[in-house]
Amino acid sequence: MKNKNAFTLVELSIVLVILGLIISGVIVGQSLIFAARITDQVSQIQQYHTATQSFQTKYDCLPGDCSNAQDFGFKARGSYPGTGNGDGFIEGNWGGYATNNRGNVQNGENTMFWNDLFVAGYIRDTLNSVSCTAPVGNYDSSNIHEIFPQSRLGSDMHIIVFSASDTNKAGIPYFGLTGMLTSNLSGYNIGLGNFTQQNNVPVEAAYGIDRKMDDGNPLTGTITAQRLLNGAPASYPLAWVGTATGSTAAAASTSTCYDNLGNTANPVTYSMSVNGGRQRTCSLAFEW
Repeated sequence: MKNKNAFTLVELSIVLVILGLIISGVIVGQSLIFAARITDQVSQIQQYHTATQSFQTKYDCLPGDCSNAQDFGFKARGSYPGTGNGDGFIEGNWGGYATNNRGNVQNGENTMFWNDLFVAGYIRDTLNSVSCTAPVGNYDSSNIHEIFPQSRLGSDMHIIVFSASDTNKAGIPYFGLTGMLTSNLSGYNIGLGNFTQQNNVPVEAAYGIDRKMDDGNPLTGTITAQRLLNGAPASYPLAWVGTATGSTAAAASTSTCYDNLGNTANPVTYSMSVNGGRQRTCSLAFEW
């Protein structure tokens, strides 16, 4: 006697086809959402670059570095290098002293950079809480977005600006895409609050941005997997966020941003072979 409640092979096939279409649709949808986020992040960096160029054309100085800022209705600048001295470099000042200007200290021109762009109407981010004549104050994860723009990738990632102090790229300006750890007394001095960069950009995002804007290689081009090096205020060179190079081997893992599969004979690539690149282990530097 036939069981009338059982599915036929045709019916089961139809169900499997429908499930396959649903799963495929979800995967395609996730890919489209991710691609849109990458495009949005690329657009954010490009907008900041364009805003900087427009500002410089109009005011004949870089945002944050204008020595005559008050003539344009911007906040007053300090009297020391790194606090708005019009030398054409974006740098900060460690502790407000005459000789403590550093390209990477996020206090001074580096923070006023965003304030000037906002006040001049070139960016929409509300970034007007800082001063170039006093420390920026105590900031933590709840209000750090008041001095650094939030990344379009997520609210726990931010865009910073700095100049390199490396010998071969001294004074070259960069945008940085990175996380910021708060209350870290051994990190960078940002006024009275102390922050240090955190590698929390997903590998797949770093690779997607690099590939879309540059060459897709973490070690070459104008976009590199680098951040500011923690250390004493006397030296703030850029630092690679990983160890794999032409002379150093590093295998891909959940803690790597890029690798050479543990063999120096292999090219260095972003660590997309681990978890599909979802590990949050990267920071990016954008030369401009």
